[in-house]
Amino acid sequence: LKRLSIMKKYRIALFSFMVLILIGSSIPGNAYPKVDLLNADKIVHLFEYGFLGFLLFKAFPQDKTIYVLGLIICGILFGNFDEWYQQFTPGRFSSYWDILADSIGVIIGVTISKISWKKIK
Repeated sequence: LKRLSIMKKYRIALFSFMVLILIGSSIPGNAYPKVDLLNADKIVHLFEYGFLGFLLFKAFPQDKTIYVLGLIICGILFGNFDEWYQQFTPGRFSSYWDILADSIGVIIGVTISKISWKKIK
């Protein structure tokens, strides 16, 4: 029962974070500072979607590899949707490099969560 309560909290955190990502994608491009430091925005994408991957696994923890792959695919699909959605915001655009950074972040987040969950379990 306690585990269910923790999973419910992670699910609320997951969906809240997804909403925050979409809100961030709705902010016009000219509201963000220009940063050209080694593609810093790709690092932001990596950490942002790494955290999403972490929340995905914590919200729906499973030991089966096929299930974990499903979580990764869901996270990657959300990243693709976010990039598509972002192109309709003034001053923003979609980037395949952003999609790649999002995807790598999800893979890392889910994988680290699964490895640590397995060790704790």
